[in-house]
Order: sequence, then C-alpha cells, then structure tokens
Amino acid sequence: MKQTDFEILQPVEYRGIKGYITFISEYYISICFIDRPLPEEAHSRWGRYYVNLVVYPHYWYEIRCRLDEIEEKKESESPRSDLLQFGRRRSMGTAHQ
Repeated sequence: MKQTDFEILQPVEYRGIKGYITFISEYYISICFIDRPLPEEAHSRWGRYYVNLVVYPHYWYEIRCRLDEIEEKKESESPRSDLLQFGRRRSMGTAHQ
C-alpha cells in the first residue's frame, strides 16, 4: 500500500497485530493496537490507555486493510437488543395496566 491508500482510523493488520491507524506522515504510520479506558482513580487527562506501533515506509506493503473483514462480521452477527431479537417493546419508567 502507498501512503495515499491509508486513512486515519482505518482498521488494519500488520504482522498479525490488529488495530487502527492514528497518524500518517511520509516518514511513518502509527497503528494503535491497544485502546482501553482507564479507571477513574487514574486521573488521566485523556481517560484512555493507548499503545501504538510505528511502521516505516519500507514495511507499508505488509499493512493489510481489515475494512471488508469488519463489514462481514457485522452482517453475520445477530441483533443484540430484546426489541430486535424478540420483537418485544420494553416499557421503561411506566406502569403496566
């Protein structure tokens, strides 16, 4: 892939590591492969824990886009809500008669 083929937040895989692109320049691309919320007591400015991998241009050909893979997974998953799964409507905050 060339630099023009990459986009910020694009899901990718590099040498078996899955993540998303966080930075693109002519010198390197950063791929975030760990992104977790921090506990409240950490008092972090951003509230998240990130780990990025730097990939230099001569290795960009090894970066594979995972967008098609993610779309297929979304289509194959069943709905998660009661409304979609069972056709029921859930009353919230109202009394039944």
